[in-house]
Amino acid sequence: MARAGISRVVVIACAALCLCAAAHAENVAAPADDVEIAGLFAAFCLKAFPEPVALDRLAQAKSAVPMTADEVKSYLHADPGRGWHLRTQHALYAITIESPPYLACAVRRMTPSGMSTVQHYVDAVKAYVGGRSGTLVNAPPQKSRTPEGLDISGYPYALVDASGKVSETFMVILTNYHGRASEPYRADAAGGVGVEVRMVHQFPPRQ
Repeated sequence: MARAGISRVVVIACAALCLCAAAHAENVAAPADDVEIAGLFAAFCLKAFPEPVALDRLAQAKSAVPMTADEVKSYLHADPGRGWHLRTQHALYAITIESPPYLACAVRRMTPSGMSTVQHYVDAVKAYVGGRSGTLVNAPPQKSRTPEGLDISGYPYALVDASGKVSETFMVILTNYHGRASEPYRADAAGGVGVEVRMVHQFPPRQ
């Protein structure tokens, strides 16, 4: 059974809120909650992923629209993969599957000013690792700025086996667009600076 200390895991939730608070201070807007995005992340990236047939069935059931090759490239750049767009009552979501060597599933959406919490994401990951062997371990936060001036903050943790080898990784990535969100996400950023929230589940390359 995975041993995931609640206090360690919730640190990620608290850290993620730091960027939300900073964005909120720049331009007042009500932060979103993570109920819907965490639910989609759990369905696509924790339950269906990495099985292609299960992913296709889920995408079809939710009326997700397959991305064009150019749309996939805009998210994955030179990495191979595929994806879908999914419009709900609350936001437009981009769901991407990156093919090996880095096998990854990500769900992202734009928000006005980040998330009020990521507790539902934390709960989903804890439930996922509950039946697996290993320890859920926090990794140091990652912060960077793109040449375009976007601020990116990543909050990763990993499932580590008894030998210390990482078997799977999970991450919340927040990107502050500072009022420069582009179409088709501009409407979802209305009232704030525009903070993209991305939730990722990744299997490292096989040795």
